[in-house]
Amino acid sequence: TPHMAGVAGLSAALDFIESVGKENIHTHICTLNNTCRERLLEIGGLDVLPGGIRNSGITSFVSQYAHPHDIATVLDQYGVAVRAGHHCTEPLMRSLNLHGTVRVSFSIYNELWEIDRLMEGLKKVKEIFG
Repeated sequence: TPHMAGVAGLSAALDFIESVGKENIHTHICTLNNTCRERLLEIGGLDVLPGGIRNSGITSFVSQYAHPHDIATVLDQYGVAVRAGHHCTEPLMRSLNLHGTVRVSFSIYNELWEIDRLMEGLKKVKEIFG
């Protein structure tokens, strides 16, 4: 049986991308990502990892005072969803001597106010663990 729901979903996704425009989507995601990276640097004790600046909506960071899973748990209380852990790169994490990272991912449906919420949550993390 053909996967008709998938076909309909793909068609709707393509219509959405065409209506917004690929360049507009890319610009929006890069703006969010760059803003997030700048704001993370304002919070002491966080190390923003290189990469993800130009071509993705992904920023990863580590904390000098809290484990990535603890950070994710606190951020969840602020309604912020992040990924925490090794991200299927355990050999890399070992070689970098990291217990994991916190990964923030942006897409077209994210807004600048969500970065504000992320920062509120990270300030709480620092208050608790820092």
